[in-house]
Amino acid sequence: LGIVEYGKYLTQSKNLKSPVSSQEVNDAQSFLKEQKQPRIMSSVVVGEKVTAESKSELQNGTQGFRFMGQRFTPDAFIFSSLTQGDEAADPVTGEKLPSSTTALMAMSALGDRTADPLVNAWIGKNAPESKKVLANRLAALKSQFKDTPVATWTSNLYWSWLYVISALFEEGNDLTGYPMFMRGHEWGLKDLQCSLGSWTELKHDTLLYAKQSYAELGAGENEGPIPAVPKGYVEPNLRFFDRLITLVKITKEGLDARGLLDREFLGREDALLTSLDFFRQIATKELKDIKITDDEFERLRTEASGMDSIVRPLPDEEQTENNARSALIADVHTDAKKGEVLYEANGIPNYIFVAVKDVNGTRLTKGLVFSYYEFTGPLGKRMTDEDWKKINYPADKNALPTLPDWAAKLIKQ
Repeated sequence: LGIVEYGKYLTQSKNLKSPVSSQEVNDAQSFLKEQKQPRIMSSVVVGEKVTAESKSELQNGTQGFRFMGQRFTPDAFIFSSLTQGDEAADPVTGEKLPSSTTALMAMSALGDRTADPLVNAWIGKNAPESKKVLANRLAALKSQFKDTPVATWTSNLYWSWLYVISALFEEGNDLTGYPMFMRGHEWGLKDLQCSLGSWTELKHDTLLYAKQSYAELGAGENEGPIPAVPKGYVEPNLRFFDRLITLVKITKEGLDARGLLDREFLGREDALLTSLDFFRQIATKELKDIKITDDEFERLRTEASGMDSIVRPLPDEEQTENNARSALIADVHTDAKKGEVLYEANGIPNYIFVAVKDVNGTRLTKGLVFSYYEFTGPLGKRMTDEDWKKINYPADKNALPTLPDWAAKLIKQ
């Protein structure tokens, strides 16, 4: 509860005098008890009564005044709903929830069916004694988010980012007319990795430092004679582009309406929209098997690199090799019971090769995809971006944690 909720009571109680009476305090407490309850356990509760109370009871006990309260986020709500410490067991199944979790459960709850068997495998390995209660909780979460209206999904930038990510999920996607490589299980795993990689950046921006991120940069090369125009390819997921374009537009309009978007950033927003509109046009042509002109292919070749200008440093800043690197890390869950922190991290991007055959010819295309890690570390010292980069960028990569099994299968040595 914050200033808004307390302000409601003060507004309706116009006759308050100083000093306030005990009856007025009781009235205020009764009013506040009827306000929204906390839906995320964001505190560590210690005491003898913990084992006798349910998580919801302990969670409600954390309610109090916050001058700048934490914002509700759906993924944190999912994690909180699927974990517990020493609280009482679930009354329906008699099982306790595990004290830690995996980001796969968040993607599963939000609708990614590719994550479902991976979640089951994680439970079998890490929390077999919680199988029934987790199944019940996940089913309830899936139903809840499936019924969430679009108005909620687009209510703020955080929800909207997740809404864009969910465009990559298999459920609800009509793949009729899409190329064969987008219909296979491996592509579903690729999309899951992309979803988790983007979600990791979202958590990083909102949980840790809110630093501006930059694209991976490489050294320039002498190109020599101008080669034939390469015939590139845009992954033709129109639902993804539609949601991303909408997100950029509402970001631009919302910031501009509040006087928070100066000319520098307004130009970058416009440039991003122009690029996204172009990518969507190319994707539409690919799905309809319409021939793409050499001029369009040439623009496609330069458009992606031209987007570097959107994330370039501000006029009074200097680009450095360090802040151009894409590796970043976010701690997303604290397991006080085990003394561990759950990390989500992106490493050096991987190349992806896709064989394409359409009216423009048969060709092998090359792009970049996230490299995604999930691992735990001791609670005593949380890793920072600098710690994580020191592990990623040396020639010796032996200190890197192991990739998730499902993600490692996508890597060809």
